[in-house]
Amino acid sequence: MKLLETLLCIDGVIKHQNYHQARMQQSVHALFGMNAPHIAPHLAPPKKGTFRVRIIYDAHTLEVSYIPYTPVFLNTFAPVHTHITYAHKFFDRSALEALKTHTHIEPIIIKNGLITDTTIANIAIWDGFKWLTPRIPLLYGTTRARLLDEKKLTLADIDLSMLCCAPKIAMMNALTGFYEIPIFTLEPLKDLSC
Repeated sequence: MKLLETLLCIDGVIKHQNYHQARMQQSVHALFGMNAPHIAPHLAPPKKGTFRVRIIYDAHTLEVSYIPYTPVFLNTFAPVHTHITYAHKFFDRSALEALKTHTHIEPIIIKNGLITDTTIANIAIWDGFKWLTPRIPLLYGTTRARLLDEKKLTLADIDLSMLCCAPKIAMMNALTGFYEIPIFTLEPLKDLSC
């Protein structure tokens, strides 16, 4: 069972490596009862440019590749009711990819009546005073963890009505960081039996 970490590298600097190492440790310990391999000895980042650092690993192996990266920012979403679980960042993302019905529309995953994530980013909504992020996300993202540590996000149970009434939403992941979407489109609700 292979796992995946995706880090951002800008001009030879790997961003927030400690949060990725912590998530790797948590996943390997939970799944294999072992310590995760350390990232640092395997890194040799390019000195110029922006790259997606892709780490595929398990309890014993770690494979690193560097892929040139240009940020992609989303603004069209479709709420999807599903029972999918994705507690660890697995290399096999087929269950997440199956939630997508159009390439330009990103699913907002709803479980047990509450917003969790999209397939590629954690989510936050602005309530007029502070940024709220789901108390129970689909995946505990590294950028989400960092912003919670920095007290820039507040945990909350967020339902679809709160999302629809939010004056703006934000997405966050290791590659894009935190970015606000003041104007967004919500497509009709989907109900999938995943």
